[in-house]
Amino acid sequence: MSTETTTPRTASSRGRLMTTLFAAQVCGSTGHSIGMAIGGIMAASITGTNTWSGIPVAVGALGTALASWPLSRLMERRGRRPGLALGYGLAVLGTLVGMVGVTVGSFALLLAGMALFGVSQTSNLLSRYAAADVSPGAQRGRAMGLIVWGSSAGSIVGPNLMEPALRLGGALGVAPAASAFLISLAGYGVAALLIELFLRPDPLALARQLHESASMGLAARPARSLGEILTDVRVRRYTCTTRVTTCRRSASRWGSTSGACTSPRRSRAGCAIASGAFR
Repeated sequence: MSTETTTPRTASSRGRLMTTLFAAQVCGSTGHSIGMAIGGIMAASITGTNTWSGIPVAVGALGTALASWPLSRLMERRGRRPGLALGYGLAVLGTLVGMVGVTVGSFALLLAGMALFGVSQTSNLLSRYAAADVSPGAQRGRAMGLIVWGSSAGSIVGPNLMEPALRLGGALGVAPAASAFLISLAGYGVAALLIELFLRPDPLALARQLHESASMGLAARPARSLGEILTDVRVRRYTCTTRVTTCRRSASRWGSTSGACTSPRRSRAGCAIASGAFR
């Protein structure tokens, strides 16, 4: 029995959950891209040299790596929604810390903010698995690709919002050097709200329900006999391909003197096997 027919709730919820994940991915990637783009510029501005301009990006990547394990463990215990929302929420905090660091000229505060910026990228990456959770097996690759496309769209949108951010920063009294972080603040905040409000039911709960339904269906299905397995066309194709590949490797390694593949009788036998397997 197909799992799609046994879980109508999953099918009806999938479109809404995928829309939420895609929108959050665009917003989160918009915030992350602008932070990584201006991090080196802000470092050079604070320190007065280009020597340390690569450190903020490296610290952001380190934050992504360090946050991957605890966020994954949290998702395993509590679900996808709490983990993704926490990642974007910490990035909001990192944006505020980074703005303060740029405003007061503190390189240490800038690096602390960039480390929390990296946590947002962890949520961006783990969103792909949330998309796979709510998708049937044949559509998981397409669902993950859609989230990756959303990440690319956000990376394009972010840098193009610099001029509006400078105008908004001037209206709010934010220093021009820190105004770019307003883009990240808005992107991470919207992503966190989208995940917390609309990613319901939790994708991991749906995935476990789908897995349980599939396991019950497999348990009810009788096991195939050895004869049925050996006569399966996929098994015969694999066996034939393996034999031909092994034969060719032996011939190329030892030459034609071994007679492994040059015997007319064996060639006819191989052709018979191939013709029977690929019918």
